[in-house]
Amino acid sequence: MNAVKRVGYGLFLVAFTLLVAELLLRTTDPFGIRIRGDRITLDAKVVHTFRNEQLPDVDSLVHLGRNAIGFRGPDPPADLSTRLSIVAVGGSTTECMYLSDGQDWPSLLAKLLAADMPQVWVNNAGLDGHSTFGHRILLEDHILPLKPDVVLLLVGANELGRRDIGRFDRYQLRDRSIRGIFGEMELVHSFQAWRMARAAKEQGVGHGSISLNVDAPRREIPHEQLVLELDAERPLVEAYKERLTGLVKLIQANGSLPVLMTQPSLFTAAFDPVTGVDLSRYPWQEHSNGAALAAKLAMYNESTLQVGRELQLPVIDLAATMKVSSREFYDAFHFTRTGSRVVSALVAEGLRPYLADLLD
Repeated sequence: MNAVKRVGYGLFLVAFTLLVAELLLRTTDPFGIRIRGDRITLDAKVVHTFRNEQLPDVDSLVHLGRNAIGFRGPDPPADLSTRLSIVAVGGSTTECMYLSDGQDWPSLLAKLLAADMPQVWVNNAGLDGHSTFGHRILLEDHILPLKPDVVLLLVGANELGRRDIGRFDRYQLRDRSIRGIFGEMELVHSFQAWRMARAAKEQGVGHGSISLNVDAPRREIPHEQLVLELDAERPLVEAYKERLTGLVKLIQANGSLPVLMTQPSLFTAAFDPVTGVDLSRYPWQEHSNGAALAAKLAMYNESTLQVGRELQLPVIDLAATMKVSSREFYDAFHFTRTGSRVVSALVAEGLRPYLADLLD
């Protein structure tokens, strides 16, 4: 009997702990979770402040504000339907979390375009860590109802090595009645968010500075290993292409113009022109290097270009046109203030012909 009581008491403690945790997660958001089941929650009318003591060419005190609809940039004006409206969608390389308001490339793009298109309205809907999985929910719930004229898609980085995305896609496609109460629990959402964040970190797309100097570490990998890594990535690239095609068709069905953008990276350069460091042999993840990363990213960028060609869409090939160095990136993917200015100029140049057609 005592043993039964102990087991029962233990089960009670577990249930009580889970209940308290669930209640706390429903009243607070300590992890900043944005995806909850098949919904995305966005903070509105808030300003987040970050201290930076590590990243180069980034403010020491970063201010990231969100407008009335949870994006970066000005609130939608009352006459939005008469404006030339542009929304940028992507992950951390679009959101630019560690660049203060006005320094992210969509904000700089707005200033460049406003010089000869004063009626333009641009918002930054980038969300750190989001892949094409999250983009679809964001589009359906928050962006497409705005009826933007143009949707920019800077995609690819958060797809690298992401075998988990298919599982999350399948979860979203299940009927709510099957998911039941567990699909509505904050504990489940927290676990999913943790898994997705961990997967992104494991693929090296988290934020962090890279030390490039004469003593920078080097790693050679056998050609056979590179071939195996690329072969393992190919099915993921095909799945990415399918998801991207679906996003594009969703945007077109809404009457908006999708504009694709390839993902640049510091590691697309064999050598850093600033430090002279051999980036192709710079260690990446536990057993790989910069050359392997560049080769994998090129596969995703080529798929982006293919979708553009097949659906006759505008594509801004940043990966090919952006001259990269450690001046433009503080890590493999994320832009410094200098890099953000370069990106905004390239995007403005690539966009202007299509915007002129929309205004005619």
